[in-house]
Amino acid sequence: MSLDTKTFLKILSSLEKKLIKENKPQKRKLVITISGEASVGKTVIGKILSTYFNLKLHDVGDRERYFAKKKKISLETASQLLPKKIDFLMDKEVLKLAIKGGYVIVGRLAGLVAGDWADCRILVTCEARIRAQHLVSTSGGSASGGKKFLQEAFKKIKARDKADRARYKKLYGLDLLDKNPYNLIIDNTKPSLKEIKNIVIKKVEDFLKNKNYG
Repeated sequence: MSLDTKTFLKILSSLEKKLIKENKPQKRKLVITISGEASVGKTVIGKILSTYFNLKLHDVGDRERYFAKKKKISLETASQLLPKKIDFLMDKEVLKLAIKGGYVIVGRLAGLVAGDWADCRILVTCEARIRAQHLVSTSGGSASGGKKFLQEAFKKIKARDKADRARYKKLYGLDLLDKNPYNLIIDNTKPSLKEIKNIVIKKVEDFLKNKNYG
């Protein structure tokens, strides 16, 4: 296997070469990454694709959520306080799984860390007002539960976006709004759950067929 680096984050190149030597799959399975800002629906789409393509699901955000829960702080605060070593540990996990293959990997930087190890890099977008509804719903509330809850969720999303962009700009010099590294951009603003399921499966299948994976 070639030791040419494929990650888009050159700071991880040395680590990548080591991981390639330690993880030598004879035949790699598919790798799909799903990136996007907070509450755009990354995990939902990840579950859809992992089930459909019979791949394991790895959600990078689980480690950050655990950190926030342990410290008894909000995710917005956690995004600002997360130690660099945890960021790099999450990136190492993503790169290792991308090299091994057989995963749908969900995370802000998943597509950039996996780079060309990913067979398909997806960026999910969604309007802020719908993201606020998603956040209220996943927090156990109701999107129709009141304007106050939606306004609070909207503020949290904006704070999280600002913290994430600042963090990754400082760590890697990245612009999280750059769409160029992605193979597919999926707008999750309007589709229902059933519609988004059909949309993402068709888009990914068509893309892979064009890459001769069909």
